[in-house]
Amino acid sequence: MQEIIGIPMAEKLDQSETVNVVEALKMEMIINQALMDLLISKGIITEEEMMEKIKTVKESMGYKGTTK
Repeated sequence: MQEIIGIPMAEKLDQSETVNVVEALKMEMIINQALMDLLISKGIITEEEMMEKIKTVKESMGYKGTTK
């Protein structure tokens, strides 16, 4: 690894070890859905509670997309 003014530079990424943004987002959606399904099926939360929380988080983050 090279250094510039005593600061190590980032190493070049191995393309075989990288994941593109689309694949990362798909995996995030799959994980989130699995977690939501487990929480609801175990009775930890209701679907209505989940949807209300999603709505409030979206609003707090300033998300302007559709809310279903």
